[in-house]
Amino acid sequence: MNAKPGRDNSSWGASLNANLALKGMSLSSITSYETLDRSEYGDWDSSASVEADTFFGSDVKVLSQELRLASDNDSPLTWVAGFYYSKQDLNERYFSDFIDIYNTYAQVTYDQKVESWSLFGQAEYAFAERWKAILGLRYEEETRELEGFGSAFGGATALPPTSVDTKMTPLTGKAALEFKPADNVLIYGSASRGAKSGGFTTYNTGDSSGIEPFDPEILWAYELGFKADPSRAVQINGAAYYYDYNGQQVLSAVCGANGPVGRFTNADSKIYGAELEGVFRPTAGLRISQNLSYKKGEYTDFIDLDIGACQQIPRATVYIDKSGQKIPFPAWSYGGSVSYDWTVGGFAVTAEANYSYRDEYPSWLGAKYDVEAYWLANASVTIGPEDAAWSVAFWARNLFDQDYDLTRNFFTSADIAQPGTPRTIGARLTLRY
Repeated sequence: MNAKPGRDNSSWGASLNANLALKGMSLSSITSYETLDRSEYGDWDSSASVEADTFFGSDVKVLSQELRLASDNDSPLTWVAGFYYSKQDLNERYFSDFIDIYNTYAQVTYDQKVESWSLFGQAEYAFAERWKAILGLRYEEETRELEGFGSAFGGATALPPTSVDTKMTPLTGKAALEFKPADNVLIYGSASRGAKSGGFTTYNTGDSSGIEPFDPEILWAYELGFKADPSRAVQINGAAYYYDYNGQQVLSAVCGANGPVGRFTNADSKIYGAELEGVFRPTAGLRISQNLSYKKGEYTDFIDLDIGACQQIPRATVYIDKSGQKIPFPAWSYGGSVSYDWTVGGFAVTAEANYSYRDEYPSWLGAKYDVEAYWLANASVTIGPEDAAWSVAFWARNLFDQDYDLTRNFFTSADIAQPGTPRTIGARLTLRY
C-alpha cells in the first residue's frame, strides 16, 4: 500500500434525560443511543516499510438506559440506588498488509455483541459529628459474544467463521470511612473491589486458540489519605495506595504456524505507591502548585509464552514464568506550575509556567528500548479586558525544545520510536458572548 494515514469517521447520537421530584427523593432517567461509522487507515510501523499497515472499517451501535433513585433531604443518611442496561453491537472488518515481512496480507471480519444489566446502590451515613461511613455495592451480568470471526491470509482462508462467548457476573463495591478532626482537615480510608470485563483478542490469527476469551480483571484497591487546608493560602493532599490485581489483563501471545500472534491473557499482580500535591498562594495573584508521585509493581503470578522459542520453531508452545518481574512503568513523576495574575490599565494579565518530569520507562524488550527520563516545560501569557469578553493568549509548549521519546519498539526492518512533540508556539483568541 502507498497511502497516507487518515480517517473518515462519522457518528451521531441522541440522549433523553428526565427528572422527577418525589417526596424526600428524586427519580432520574437517562436514555442514550449512539452510532459510529469508522473508516481509518493506520501506518503502525511509521516507516516506509510495509509491515503493519491496516485499514479498519467498523459499524458500532450502543443503546443504554439508566434509572436512578436518590434521597433528597437533610437527613444524616443519604443514598442512591438504580438500574443500568446496555446493549452494544460492533461489526468489524480490517485489512492488514504485511507484504514486506511475510509477503502476504490478512483480512479479518467479525461481529461482537455485548448485553449487560446491573443493580447498584450506595449509602453515606454521618453517624457522628465528624465521622461518615460509606458503603456501595453493584451487581452486574454481562454476556459477550464473538460471532463469525474469520481470517484469511493472501486470500486463502486461515480460520473459517468461528463463534465464542463469555459471561461474567461480578459483585463490586466500596467501603470507606471519613474523619474530620477539624473543619479544614479530612482523613479517609477506603477499600473497593472493581471489575473490568473479559473479552476476546481479535488480532490476525489462523488459530482458534487466539480468540479464546480472557477472564475479567478483578481489582482490590486500598487507599489511605488526607486533604487539608491549613489556611486560605495553603492546600495539601496526600494518599498512599495498594492495588491487588487478580486476573490483570496483559498482552501475551499464542504460537501459530507463522510465529507468535498477540493474545491477551490474565496474570496476578500488585502495585503500590503514594501521591502528594500542594497548592500555595503566598501573595495576592500568585499561585504555586506542586505534585509528586511514586509507584512500584510486580507480577505475582504470570506464565507467559516464550516469544523467542516460538520465533525459532513455529507452534513451539514453550512458557516462561515471569512471576516476580517488575511491571514496566515510570517509578517517579513530578510536576508543578507557577502563575501570576495582575491588572494593567483595565486589562487582566495572567502569566503561567508549568513543568513536569517523567522517570525512566523500563522495557521488557531490553535496555535498548528503555525510554529515558525527561523534563518538559511550557509557558503562556494571557491578556484581556477585566469583564472577560475576550482574551488573547500566547503560548509555548516544550519551551526548551527537549528531545524525548514517548515509546520505543521494533519491527522486522528497524527499531522505531515515537518522538515527543518539539517546541511549538502559538496564539489563541477567545470570545465570550
